[in-house]
Amino acid sequence: MSHPTENFRSKIDIYTDATNRDASRVVSGFNFSEVRNQRAFIQAGQVQTSSPFLPALAPERPGQPTPHNIFERVIQPIRNMLKWIGKDSVSKVNDGLVPPVVLTLLGLLFSLLVQPVQQILLLPGMLVLGLFTLAMGAYSLDRCIQERYSQPERAFQGMLAGSYFWFSADIASRLGEGVSSIQTSAIMMLLVALVLTALWRTVFPIGVKFFGMIFLLNWVDRFLFTGQGALLKIWNFPAQMQTVYGWIAVSITVLLIGWIFLRSTSRIYRLWAAAGVWFFGLQAVALLCGWAL
Repeated sequence: MSHPTENFRSKIDIYTDATNRDASRVVSGFNFSEVRNQRAFIQAGQVQTSSPFLPALAPERPGQPTPHNIFERVIQPIRNMLKWIGKDSVSKVNDGLVPPVVLTLLGLLFSLLVQPVQQILLLPGMLVLGLFTLAMGAYSLDRCIQERYSQPERAFQGMLAGSYFWFSADIASRLGEGVSSIQTSAIMMLLVALVLTALWRTVFPIGVKFFGMIFLLNWVDRFLFTGQGALLKIWNFPAQMQTVYGWIAVSITVLLIGWIFLRSTSRIYRLWAAAGVWFFGLQAVALLCGWAL
């Protein structure tokens, strides 16, 4: 007669053998390639319902929005914007933002320096300052026409030359005995603009183009700031037009900066846009804050 413990162990062994045989039959009949194919179909958006191991899933309708699709639609413009900002980001900063900052700092330095020199050192000091700005302008103008420099470098040197020569012209106007009227300034500015336009395409190299543009924009900025009161009286514009134009200048400045970082592809185009950022930025500060360089 067998012991009860041995009978219990033999029953456990029989049950374990039967369980292992059933598990081996299940594993041998399991089609792993079918499961892999089914997973690939699911990732591609196509669901097979013939597999006995995966539940049948209802296919998505093409027009039915899902959280994933909504998230992709929202995030895609942000990805495009970051991609465009990251592409040539160093060039966009150097060619699009550095020139306006440099020109603004030069104008600020000249504005802070010319008044003390005129009041303390009088005529000799103004002559020395005028000769210094002329020398710096001639040096930058010479560099902007040298072929050994790249086009962006020549363009930037032309911008510096235009600013230096404008400082010299401003000193000359301060030393003059008579003050020209607004009509005379407008005629002279129009004359210079017509000459620059006639020589723009066929004669001027890229550096001289930037030189003429910056010099003329400095003149326009000074003309608009000093003669805005007379212009409002001549054309009967309301005083609110000054504020409106200031906000228009702010909008154009923001649009140009956005274009530089999101849409620009050429260094020269970024420098043209940088000149616009500088000019309209000065207009916005002068009209909204009442302060001009």
